[in-house]
Amino acid sequence: LDVTGPCAVLGAANDLLGRTDYDLAILSDGGGNVRSSSHIAIESRDIAGIDPASIDAAFVSGGDTQGLRTLGASERMRDWFTQASRHARRFGSICSGSGVLAGWGLIGDRRFATHWVAVDPIRKRWPELALDPEAIWVADGPLWTSAGITTGIDMMLAVNLGSRGISDA
Repeated sequence: LDVTGPCAVLGAANDLLGRTDYDLAILSDGGGNVRSSSHIAIESRDIAGIDPASIDAAFVSGGDTQGLRTLGASERMRDWFTQASRHARRFGSICSGSGVLAGWGLIGDRRFATHWVAVDPIRKRWPELALDPEAIWVADGPLWTSAGITTGIDMMLAVNLGSRGISDA
């Protein structure tokens, strides 16, 4: 749901507009099927085929602990996402994906949200970061992050509506 919920919001916006304002791509290191934490296979495209400078928005989704560790340890994904974040108008995470962003050094001094399960581990590892454990989603400059699973849908509604600022809802 961390992946499909936000994609459904932006896909519905395309349908309502009658045009493709959002060219959605689910990316991975190597492409192909990626198995979600609920054991559903999701087709992904290889990051090698996507120029990071062409990205308008990029988000890391949450997932199970092992999947997030694997993603966080991928130098190829880290390098690609870091480059994309420098070019994108918005970048961030849905749910516990914020831990990956923190590990990649992409949070900085910006305020951010995460899933409640990730609050203590993030605070222990990066106590200097401005984690807001009460926020549903936060937009702090180009960094957009959401808390639990379905709050990624709320955040994408705000992205679609052009919302700016920080939400404490």
